[in-house]
Parts: sequence; structure tokens; C-alpha cells
Amino acid sequence: MIMENISWNETGEEFRYRPPFQRQIVPTQIVMPLIQGLIGVIGVVGNSMVVYVLCTRLKQRGNMNVLLMNLAIADFFFIIFCVPVNASYHALYEWPFGEAFCKITHYVKNITAYVSIYSLCAVSITRYLTVVKSAKSSHLRTKRSAIISAVLLWLIIATANIPVMKIYFTITMRLDRFTSKTICSYQKNSKDMEILTATFFTMSYAIPVIIICLTHILILVHITKNSSNITASSIQRRKNASRIIIGTTIAFAICWLPMNILMMMVHCFKMERKGFMIPALIAECMSYANSCTNPIVYNFVSKDFRTALGQSIGLCSHIQLPTNEPSHTGTLTTKVASSKNGESVC
Repeated sequence: MIMENISWNETGEEFRYRPPFQRQIVPTQIVMPLIQGLIGVIGVVGNSMVVYVLCTRLKQRGNMNVLLMNLAIADFFFIIFCVPVNASYHALYEWPFGEAFCKITHYVKNITAYVSIYSLCAVSITRYLTVVKSAKSSHLRTKRSAIISAVLLWLIIATANIPVMKIYFTITMRLDRFTSKTICSYQKNSKDMEILTATFFTMSYAIPVIIICLTHILILVHITKNSSNITASSIQRRKNASRIIIGTTIAFAICWLPMNILMMMVHCFKMERKGFMIPALIAECMSYANSCTNPIVYNFVSKDFRTALGQSIGLCSHIQLPTNEPSHTGTLTTKVASSKNGESVC
């Protein structure tokens, strides 16, 4: 997250703190760690299962699964590295991890947010090339190309976000002769924070969402124009593959919209912070929750993923996934063998 929860409170004061022996525990010290702990558990389990299924059950299913795995890995790193730290920050009401970790935590948060959405962009563009430019783009749609794209995403985004570490630092405040408090924050009303906020909104939210929407509009137009030359089963397969991308994009857009709005209001439009504590905490939880939504989306919109997951955990042992046949869609696709009575239980 780019915005610090401790800077937003009901009184409008920049930092409100009392030593532990002078204050009661505030509700957010309990509620926020519990919510973020739940997000962490769901995210670790869900993304681990996604990586396992893609690596073992669907490993021959096409180049786009490489990019979906890249997205899951980014979410996993975010959960492992950032969620426990932020939950501790809420619980302790101060920063105990030192300045270096303050900078690194925000650096990792930004990197994983960018990698997640641009992995979705790469998947969406690959879908467009597969459907609309199939003959001309076959050399770009290999697993090797997908791996190179994933590595380049991490390298470019990691390099571009280095300035984030300059913006964040720790501040130790002397409260009285015997008590001090350390926080991880940024300079209020700084130009750097304004630029970072505008860049984050534009590059990690607006542009990626536009790219994904545009590619799917072009895919829909192509299918509509060529419907007479495309079989009904082929159209259905393409729709099934698109549901995963559209579902994860909608989840991303919903989860990150409140945070981006609040950040723009405060840092770019210079609105007063007073009264923003509750909206900021809700926005923070929503943006963190995005790291655990993708496995849920896959499970709801993709029967093939449910089948592979069920076999992985032993719920559908009679189902056999093909190992030699290529995927029609290239994304989370399996072929389900019928049970003896011709029906699948999954």
C-alpha cells in the first residue's frame, strides 16, 4: 500500500498516539490484524493451490498458464512479505522493524501490485493474438516467450519502483521525557508523493484496465464478424477462457478503486484528511483482499480448474487429465474423462 493507515484519523491530527500505559486498545488494533490475518491465510492457501495445479496438473496447457502462475506468485509474495508486517503495524500502533524494512516493504507492495495487473494484461494480449492474429503471432505465443515476458515484467517493474524507497522513511517522535514512538511514513504534502500517487493510478490501474477492456472488445468484434466460420464449440471455448481474465480484472478493479480514489483525493487534489480514517481502513482491506481473490475467481468461473484442483486433493480420482493433447484455449484447460456411467462427479 502506498497510503499509511496511521496517518488517517478522526481528529485530523497527523499522528495520534498515547503510551500503552495511558491508553486503551483501540478497535482497529484488533479488527485490522484479524481481517488481514484472514486475508493472509486464504491467500497463502489459494495461491499455493493455483501454483501447484498449474505446475502439476496443467503444466502442458499453454503459454498463458505461465502468466497466470506469475500472477499467483506475485500475490503469494505480497501476502508472505507484506500482510504480516502490516498486521503487526496495526496491532502495535507503531513501527518496530527499522527504516530499511520500512522502505523495502513499500517497495515490495508496489512491485507485486504492478506485476499482478500487468500479468493480466499479458494474458489478455495473448488471448487477443490467439483469437484475432493466430497465424501471424504463433512465434510469440510459445511457453518460452511467456517465461521471458514474466521475467522481464519483474525486472522492469523492480527497476522502475526503486524511487519508492526514497519516499518512505521512519520517524521517531519524542512524546515526553520517557516515551517515544516510531512510525513508517512519508513527508506530508510532498511533491514526490503526489507524483507517485498519480503514477500509481495511471500505470497500475487506469492503463492496464483500459488495455484489458480494449483487447476483449476487439476479440468480441472479431468473433461476431466471423461467427459463420467459427464452430459453436470453438466460440464456447474462447468464452470460457475469457471468463477467467474478465473475472480477475473485475476483482482487481473493484478491490483497488477505493484506495486509488482516496490517494488521488489526498495527495493530488489536496483534500483534507479529517474524517477519512474509516474509508481509508476499508480501502486498505479491499486492496489487500485482491491478493486472495484470483483463486476464488478461478474456482467459480473455470470448471477445468475445479476439476484439476479436485484431482489434486483427491476428490476426483477417477478423472484423468490429458498429458499429450494440446489445449484449445491455452488457459486452465483440461480434458475430463467420463466416469463409467458417462457423468463426472466434479
